[in-house]
Amino acid sequence: MFIQRSVSVPGDLELHKIAYSDLAVLASPVHQNVTRFLTPKLVKLVEDLCASNLDAYNQLLNDEDNAFWGVFIDGRLVAITGLFSIEKEKGREVSSRGFCGVFDPNNFGLGIASRTMPVRSWHGFIERKLDFISSYVAAENARSLRAVAKTGYMIIGTANVPGTSINGMKLCQYNPALGYDAIYKLAVQEAYKLGQQINPQQVRDAYNITVSQLDFVGTEIIGEN
Repeated sequence: MFIQRSVSVPGDLELHKIAYSDLAVLASPVHQNVTRFLTPKLVKLVEDLCASNLDAYNQLLNDEDNAFWGVFIDGRLVAITGLFSIEKEKGREVSSRGFCGVFDPNNFGLGIASRTMPVRSWHGFIERKLDFISSYVAAENARSLRAVAKTGYMIIGTANVPGTSINGMKLCQYNPALGYDAIYKLAVQEAYKLGQQINPQQVRDAYNITVSQLDFVGTEIIGEN
């Protein structure tokens, strides 16, 4: 589904619902640099959107396991960002995967992902009350690794990008409302599953960044703190 709230991100980014007519501005076929680090499911979704595929649009519109914004510059759709594969336990949403797909390589390096991820986290943690958001980034995708590290994600360990043989990193961001001790315990458990260990300072740094960014989004962007 599309997230109903519209958000203006400082600079030139607007986050809001995508109209089917917005897809006409996207180029097709999709450049490999846009899709080569994505899961097969997301590759198909991005390619179908860029081909103005009505079924893909309706999937975003109606799928309750996903929550997306379109990212616009000067009224032109340049990316999608949001949560997908939202998981529930006992009827409560608890976790999801985070995703930001920039369609055109000409828009790489503009900070679109790093500028929209804090807003996505605010939606996930403050509005949806998720416990954590995970992300997988290809090890060679240094730009994305830097972006997620700046926004409060911590590296849990090495793992293939799901559905691919791409060597990558699993990262998680935790809801500060859980408290530092609970977050540290969860991070240790996730790392253990991958045969890894967590540095307590890494958890503390990610916790502090997340608290700061959620406060900034709530106060300066959403205006609800």
